Amino acid sequence: MKKPLIFILLIIAGQSFAQRFYLRPKIECRSSFVATTGNSRPHGFQLINFEYTNELIQNKYLHIATRPIDLQSGFNIGLNLGYKLKNKNRIELGWNQDASGENIRFADARNFTANLYSGLQTEIWNHRFEILHFKRLFPENHQNKNLHFSRTYLVLGGGIKYQNVPKKGEQTVDDYLLHFSSFSDYPNRIDADHFVYGINRFSTFLTIGLSTDLFFREKYLFSCNLNYQQGSFQLTSTSHQFKIYEDNVLIDEYFYHTSSRGSGFVFQISRTFQVYPRKKKKR
Repeated sequence: MKKPLIFILLIIAGQSFAQRFYLRPKIECRSSFVATTGNSRPHGFQLINFEYTNELIQNKYLHIATRPIDLQSGFNIGLNLGYKLKNKNRIELGWNQDASGENIRFADARNFTANLYSGLQTEIWNHRFEILHFKRLFPENHQNKNLHFSRTYLVLGGGIKYQNVPKKGEQTVDDYLLHFSSFSDYPNRIDADHFVYGINRFSTFLTIGLSTDLFFREKYLFSCNLNYQQGSFQLTSTSHQFKIYEDNVLIDEYFYHTSSRGSGFVFQISRTFQVYPRKKKKR
């Protein structure tokens, strides 16, 4: 009699444990933070711009505008496996597409007839593996409203980013030749070469943010997250080489460098689905 009873209790405990698991597919867009430095020869053009500003950086030949906080192109997808704790907090393990990169604009300062800027955005895709803890901030508030946010969490966590790039010291200038352009009026022109490099294959990061669940009356619709991620090591670096020509003669060269740790703000939309048992829709 004891063995069947123990077996039944184990089944009940196992079902209760399994009901706490859920899946959370997600889609996100993100911004990037960029550090920039620059130099030239032979005129000694020096540039250090760690300020969060969009002001143009100028010399008599070249205008460069950096966007230290910039939205990256495209959307990333991911999937987390979560577990609901008894205190209504949650913990998750997950994977996500991610990217590190930079965005700059540049123009020929000698062309006063038009305010034309060439834009350039660089990205190297990577994989983000994370562990997150969701701490409930307020009691659940069921209000008789059509749309309302009833659950809000503080999100804390971290993880590792991985990108498939050549090992450090093994890159060549042909690995990531991103773009070549010639702009301005011939024969006075600027030629631009852009080389993108992966610096490290791995980088750790920390995450802090907020998550909230959107309801329509009593029905859960989806979740919104706004997180900030701070990377530890440089993931990408971009070298921009500008050659200045007058009357088709090379008169100067300028170099502009950007780097990214994969840090930035992440806006995410997701939805949780209970793994077991699947809830049937009410008729």
